[in-house]
Amino acid sequence: LQLVLFALAFYLSLRLFHGTTEGKRRQADTTALLWQAKIRIGEHAWEVPALLDTGNRLFDPITRTPVMIMEASVWQPHFPQGWCGRLQTEPADLLLTELGEAGADAFPWMNRMRLVPYRGVNGQSRLMLAVKPDAIELSQGSAPPLHADRVLIGLDGGTLSSDGAYRAILHPELIHAGQAQPASSQPA
Repeated sequence: LQLVLFALAFYLSLRLFHGTTEGKRRQADTTALLWQAKIRIGEHAWEVPALLDTGNRLFDPITRTPVMIMEASVWQPHFPQGWCGRLQTEPADLLLTELGEAGADAFPWMNRMRLVPYRGVNGQSRLMLAVKPDAIELSQGSAPPLHADRVLIGLDGGTLSSDGAYRAILHPELIHAGQAQPASSQPA
């Protein structure tokens, strides 16, 4: 009986140890994919945590510009009231038309807006609203920051991370394919 109890305790200890180390490994894997993204548009700049999604293959089909995704709520003060929430329920082309009808004075970013076609997880083709920033700077740990100006930022009307760990999803092209260049140490 003691031998059975000892074997059971040993087995449970191994399972607990394996579960703990597996959870730490998953957390370390996720942390390795987290970056800080500083987005600049005109005189404004925003910094958000971003997850590198190695499976993101979203490009503007005409310019072949990579598209990263960001929660529209980051820019909520710059959009008409209630507009960010409407991204979840209303077609992007109708929202863009509405912004255009309001005029450049009402929405100064109108010339930065793009429509990007994409295929959702259900296989249905849709359009995503995207913003053309002046530049983004990506940093991770003590490594020198990377600079990218050939990028679009697709707007998501929801929350990308349930625990708030990130608010943007990076396109791997920004990191790996020469799209990102070391940021200049000279002030702009």
